[in-house]
Amino acid sequence: MNTSTSPAQLFREVLDIQALMRDIFAAPDVVVKHWPTYYRLYLQTDDLIALIREAAQWLSGGFAHDRRDVRNRQIESANTCFKHLTTCLKAVVDLLRHMQSFALVSVADRRVMHCFRAHFQAKSAWYLEFHERYCAGRISPDGTGLERTALLMDAHPTDRLPDLDEKELVQLQIFDLTNATIRTEMAAATNSVADRLVEAYRILGAHFVKQCTIEDLLHPSSY
Repeated sequence: MNTSTSPAQLFREVLDIQALMRDIFAAPDVVVKHWPTYYRLYLQTDDLIALIREAAQWLSGGFAHDRRDVRNRQIESANTCFKHLTTCLKAVVDLLRHMQSFALVSVADRRVMHCFRAHFQAKSAWYLEFHERYCAGRISPDGTGLERTALLMDAHPTDRLPDLDEKELVQLQIFDLTNATIRTEMAAATNSVADRLVEAYRILGAHFVKQCTIEDLLHPSSY
């Protein structure tokens, strides 16, 4: 199986989302109006980090065990991890969409807020296609390849995102798992994504500890 996608492209969509989260929640003037939603985003980010780390372990080891039954169980477990990863990232996207739709978070930077609105409004092409088509990955039945459908964010969105076929935001990615060197590069790239996501997670946590009170959690008044 030939590699048509560079290992460096693996989980680029997570990096896009992480970068936007960092730009929003690390801003000195960020305003959070609903802390329960914020805390749910914090917890989902933690879950996402763990799943990405697990995916890196599966990719590093490969699926070439001599015993077919063992190999099949490994592939099944890896695909379960990728399925959970898909669900978890969609949950993160949903929470960001909810925050955007109800103006639960804001910063003064117009560029950041424009990018936030363009992607995370409920009717944006990116959001709708993400829910319809995003797949974190699936190992082939013989364990030789990984296929995934990623949606990259538009770094310079217009007021209304064009059709995705024009912007080519949807990417079908195919990776060769028979090559140990490529697997090592894929695992390293995946762990690097997790490391970057940890940065966003720490930003969320630090702001939560500094700004949120028990009263804010128990009696939010944002709606």
